This record gives sequence, structure tokens and C-alpha cells, in this order.
Amino acid sequence: MKILNILCIEECEERTVMSQLETDRDEIGNIISLSEAAKYLHVSYATAFRLVRDGELKAFRIKNIWRTSDVLCREYVRKQLDEQAVICHST
Repeated sequence: MKILNILCIEECEERTVMSQLETDRDEIGNIISLSEAAKYLHVSYATAFRLVRDGELKAFRIKNIWRTSDVLCREYVRKQLDEQAVICHST
């Protein structure tokens, strides 16, 4: 009976961890390379790297490969639109 209880506890803990990973994935989005981010933003890799270096686009490194997420790219675009969008008025 104790073994069954331990297995049930481990299974519940595993489900909790998996649920948290799914929640994190929803918030973070898909992890993409900086090259993929550059394509998404329609800029060169150098420009994407400059955005990261200047703190405009959040990213992190795994070994020597920069990574970000599709959600962070969308947030960057949304922020740029909010700051730079021009409202057109017809005359």
C-alpha cells in the first residue's frame, strides 16, 4: 500500500511540474534562435543582436547561441507600434 501511495504522490508531482511547464510555455512562447528572431522581425542578424545588446529585445545564451522567444518578438513589435505608430486622419 505504501508503494502505491508513493507512486501516486510521484505521479501527482509529475503532473504538477508538467502543468507548470505548460503555463510557462504559454507565457514565454516558443524558444527561437536569434537568427529566427531576425527573420521574424525582417532585420539582419546584426540588427537583432544590436537590439539584444541595447536591451530592447530580451534574450539569453545557451553556450554561444543566443535565444529569445516568439512572444518576446511580438511584444517588441507591439511596443514599437505603440511608440511609433502614426494616426492618419483623412481631410
